[in-house]
Amino acid sequence: MNKLLILRIMIVICILIGILFTIIFVNRIGLPYNTEGRFFDASSGVVYHKQAILVYGLFIVLALAICVILFYFEKKIRNNKEKLRNDVHLFLNNHWILLIFINEIL
Repeated sequence: MNKLLILRIMIVICILIGILFTIIFVNRIGLPYNTEGRFFDASSGVVYHKQAILVYGLFIVLALAICVILFYFEKKIRNNKEKLRNDVHLFLNNHWILLIFINEIL
């Protein structure tokens, strides 16, 4: 597979993970926690802890940092590809002119 395609897939996955943690973070920050930092959801029987909000926030920051790093590598690979393409075009254009010149001489 192409490196650029793999990087773009990884970027999309990283963005989706960041969105997932953001949704969880926003939902959990609005819960009415008691003085011990717990919220009991009677319908599902689950206890949510206030300390988990910090962890979800850190996961959001981590996902954002990974996305920035992946964007950097994607841009670097894309620029190298364009530079290589420009070098090849320049090489071919220079040799094309040389071949025309040699053909006219002969």
